[in-house]
Parts: sequence; C-alpha cells; structure tokens
Amino acid sequence: MKSESCSSLVHPDSGIASLSIALGHDASGFDLDGPLPEIPESNASMSARERVIERGRRDNLTVRQLAQIADSYGGLAMIGTPEIRVVPELQRRGLFRRGYEGKTLRENLGLLPRPENRFFSKPKG
Repeated sequence: MKSESCSSLVHPDSGIASLSIALGHDASGFDLDGPLPEIPESNASMSARERVIERGRRDNLTVRQLAQIADSYGGLAMIGTPEIRVVPELQRRGLFRRGYEGKTLRENLGLLPRPENRFFSKPKG
C-alpha cells in the first residue's frame, strides 16, 4: 500500500488542524479543493512552514491534499544514512553496549534473585 493511499483516510478536520499547525495560520477557511493561498508570516517553525508551502506549490496540490499529507505525515523528514543514526555512532564511540551480559531480561534489568511464585508451592523433595 502506498503512503498516499493511507492519507486518503485522514478526516478533513484533522488534516486542516495539522495543516494549520504546520503553517502557523488558521487554514479552516481555505477552499479545500483550491490551491494553497498566500500565507502571511507567523511565528511558526519556518522550516516546517516553508516545506509545506513549497510542497504544495511544487506538486500543484490542493489544500485538501496538503491537509491529508500534513496529518498522515506530520511534515517530519528523516535525513541521513544508517551510519549516522544515534545508536551506531554511540557504539562506535564505546558509549553504548553492543550486547547484554545476562541471559534473561530479569538479569539485564538487575532483578535478581527471582521471587518465589506465590501461586505454586515449591516442589517437595
């Protein structure tokens, strides 16, 4: 399933709210089936605002389409390669473990010794 097809499930009210946040401007009065109108400057995150506006203009999207994208995608973009993600870099620097010392989750969480089972008595023997 393509990500665009998932965005078609976004309710317009939810999408418009997300678009309004991204633009830093109330988009509830916009024509849903028209192009994105000129947006006045605001105190919103400039990078998110510009990304939404640029995408709408570049792809000739309607306000409805932008609202669907804004709600299902959130406007966040992952940039970089696996080599520069946090955990591998911390492991390379010796600041994050590469394995676990214990054999069980309890051991790795430091939850020893194991408590007695209160539902069953110890075997007699």
